[in-house]
Amino acid sequence: MKVSGYIDVIGINQFGTRVIQKMNEGLCTAKLKEEFIRMILSKLNILINDFNGTHIVIKLIKMLSYPLNDEIYNAINENIIEISNNKFGSQTIPKCFEFGNDNQRVNNN
Repeated sequence: MKVSGYIDVIGINQFGTRVIQKMNEGLCTAKLKEEFIRMILSKLNILINDFNGTHIVIKLIKMLSYPLNDEIYNAINENIIEISNNKFGSQTIPKCFEFGNDNQRVNNN
């Protein structure tokens, strides 16, 4: 399935969010996970600031460990003001502290 060009459209839909989360759960190789992360990162600002899309980002934060999740933490850190001032985006910040490693927690302060 080719969803990369539509990840934002699919991800902000209530049912589409579930599809994207299930896709993430089914990724079995590091290469596929890296490609999926890049796809999400390309639309991170749209997803993270949406009621449904933020669930995709939170699921990634929970499921992936360092170093795979580091790009997500870096992208959140680069946009921390916008994200923390958004009703839905702000929900991801506590998850970063909860699931990040010590270095990621320090860098997100």
